[in-house]
Amino acid sequence: MIAADTTISSVKKNPALAYLSRLGSARSVITISNCLKHIANILGAKDIESSDWSKLKRTHWTEIQKKLSAQGCCGSTQNLYLTAFKTVAKEAWTLDQLPQSSYLKIQALKD
Repeated sequence: MIAADTTISSVKKNPALAYLSRLGSARSVITISNCLKHIANILGAKDIESSDWSKLKRTHWTEIQKKLSAQGCCGSTQNLYLTAFKTVAKEAWTLDQLPQSSYLKIQALKD
């Protein structure tokens, strides 16, 4: 969940926090926040705030998907993670943090 002390400027700088701030329900925030924390951990960060989302690459999804499969996650859970991954990439691109070429390659991933 977005911490109470999260500032507006950090939301504007962090694509994952920007994504979470746009979600409508508290339950969605919790669900996607957990997905993004797990993704950040898989990619080597300790949490959403410290993850460098501007470095996302299509190849990261392969790594994430392998971990999820190894943990026994079903297809629908993997699709939820993919949607979160793609949406953070879109937010990063929108904030001019992710090159368009990386963004387009990520968006081309199939559910």
